[in-house]
Amino acid sequence: MKSKGLASPTAKKGDIVDITRKAFGKLGSKPRTLKQQMESLTEPDLKMVLQIAHMVKLSSVFHKETKPYKTIVDSMYPKMSPHFRGLVADILEDAEPRGTEDTQANKRDDVISNTLKEYSGAVDQPVNDIDFSQRRSTDAEKAEQLQAAILEKLNIKERAL
Repeated sequence: MKSKGLASPTAKKGDIVDITRKAFGKLGSKPRTLKQQMESLTEPDLKMVLQIAHMVKLSSVFHKETKPYKTIVDSMYPKMSPHFRGLVADILEDAEPRGTEDTQANKRDDVISNTLKEYSGAVDQPVNDIDFSQRRSTDAEKAEQLQAAILEKLNIKERAL
């Protein structure tokens, strides 16, 4: 850590009051800007955040990642404080916006909606897989028909049992 020079600002007695006001101030106020968040960090924390941002940026360039920075930071540093991970992602996004969305959430939503559509279609249109019109069918034949229908739906070929 570098020693402070002659032109460095000195700490004032009122600084501790400002810090506590920032820490315990109103929660309903507008969110702090990126600049305000970075200014509130201590010097070692700021150095750490900038180093992490540098490593994440190098990794994304090296691996030609197109994922959002938040996803990359979360995968590279899962045990880091969520506050610092979010700050690193915000710094990188501010410096070079990716304009990409979190595709995992979109995929999940698509799977859920497709599943719901399949279930709603199955309820509206009942399917009779077994031919009950033949009164002479035995229970064994009906069981075989049911098994064949299930295997066909699951796209599994019948195996000799």
